[in-house]
Amino acid sequence: MKNHNMFTIVLILFLINTISAQDLLWKKNYGLNTADDFGRAVVETSDGSIVVAGYTGSYGAGGFDVWLIKTDSDGNLLWTKTFGGTGDDYGYSMKQTDDGGFIIGGATNSYGVGGLDYYLVKTDSLGDTLWTRTFGESNDDICWSLALADDGYIIAGGKNMQPNHPDFWIIKLNLSGSLRWEKVYGTSGDEVPWAISTSSDNGFVVTGYYPSHFFDGWLIKLDSEGDSLWSKQYSSPGSESDFFKSVVETNDHGYILAGKYYNGFPGDVWLLKTDSLGNTEWERTYDYQNDYDIGYSVQQTIDGGYIVCGSA
Repeated sequence: MKNHNMFTIVLILFLINTISAQDLLWKKNYGLNTADDFGRAVVETSDGSIVVAGYTGSYGAGGFDVWLIKTDSDGNLLWTKTFGGTGDDYGYSMKQTDDGGFIIGGATNSYGVGGLDYYLVKTDSLGDTLWTRTFGESNDDICWSLALADDGYIIAGGKNMQPNHPDFWIIKLNLSGSLRWEKVYGTSGDEVPWAISTSSDNGFVVTGYYPSHFFDGWLIKLDSEGDSLWSKQYSSPGSESDFFKSVVETNDHGYILAGKYYNGFPGDVWLLKTDSLGNTEWERTYDYQNDYDIGYSVQQTIDGGYIVCGSA
């Protein structure tokens, strides 16, 4: 019998000064045991609730649908919303917006011009749709990440993911979802941006991977109009794929990146710190029982350190 994935939220509290281990406060599952459901992004909202975005096979119009759920601080369900059509629709990234609503980025083949297209859904604070947008061409185009800008939204993903060689595709929208500008960065090889975030100079940083002998980690710094100011590649001494899944600006206006580093099979979590121009200041790798380890998200903590989550 097939085991189906369920939408799961686990809340863990770290009490650094009083305990040496993490305390599990609660764990909740959402979805049916007859279908697959995935959570891909989570935020604590301004009212202290929790909102998770992903995609569901349990509910919606057919196939996978984008799924947005809100719970109270104890994980008790307040409401759920689905977005999509009879095809497959995926939610990969989500932020709460200044108006109390939410913006979700992902991909759809229910709408658009063909294959998978970028799919943007803007909701109010109750999860009701305010507008949707699609961007794409006949091949697969997938939005992996989005960030909030002062005057709109910035989204990043892969252009021509299938069947051609993908490139970084960066799109800037105003607050109403209208296109401000778009930029494509890439070579004849495969480049995919996994994460985008804003920087304190009103620009953006994008990270993912760049084709070399295999793949290297890639960081691009953009100005407010999406023009490249500089780009850097980073690699391990091995001949396998290295990449980054997350980037944020640090307190000293450098950047911290998390991803995967090939240090002999199968690979380790990779944490790399740069200065404001992308020059490496230090890097660390972390291995768990010689497994395939990846860092998916990194944030700087209030004590100046870093917290990383991923898989092992």
